[in-house]
Amino acid sequence: IPLYSPDGYRVQMSNGDYVLLVPGGNYNGLIFSEIDFTSITIKADFTNVTFAHCCFDKTDLSGSTLSSTHFHDSAMSESALMWCELSDVQFTRTSVENTRFAFSNLSRAQFGSATTLRECNFRDTNFSGANFHNAVLVDCEFMSTVAPDVTIRDCRLYRLNIKKSNFLGFRVEDSAVEAIAIMDSNMSGSSWSSVTSESGHWIVSRSDFTASTWSLVDAKDSSWNKATFFGVVME
Repeated sequence: IPLYSPDGYRVQMSNGDYVLLVPGGNYNGLIFSEIDFTSITIKADFTNVTFAHCCFDKTDLSGSTLSSTHFHDSAMSESALMWCELSDVQFTRTSVENTRFAFSNLSRAQFGSATTLRECNFRDTNFSGANFHNAVLVDCEFMSTVAPDVTIRDCRLYRLNIKKSNFLGFRVEDSAVEAIAIMDSNMSGSSWSSVTSESGHWIVSRSDFTASTWSLVDAKDSSWNKATFFGVVME
């Protein structure tokens, strides 16, 4: 774990050099490998940084810039990345649990290669153009989320809660969707293709699916209340 001093957090890099993490610091392009960031609180510029095999437990990076940052084979739990700039961020082979991303910009974010998101809060986030491929999402909340043109492919989604959000042009392909709840949201132009569901139990209420397309979708034992389906194609 980086040692705290009045000057900041002292981190030893893989080459033996030391880096001092300070509020407002700029660490553009650095590679942090096998570092334990447990209980660290810092707001800094981590643009284009790689975090490989790192641990983030009760870590608070709120307000930081993490554009084009890559989290690889890392673990994050009970942490906060709120009000962060996370455009073009990548998560690969990373586990993220009980972490808050509220009010952050995750436009064009990439979640793939067996990344798991569990009990994460994406309230008031921007997910424009984000891509999920071979990822698992469990018990995550999307409240007042702006997420046009999001693509989900070869993923497993369990008990997601989407409320008062804009998922215009949402695309779900070759994925399993269980017990999803979609309330008061814009899903117009969405595309659902080869979607399986063992238990079904989708709950949809007061949401707009205008001009959406549905192909080979299993949503058994589901409820649809005051949903709009103008111009829908089902096959």
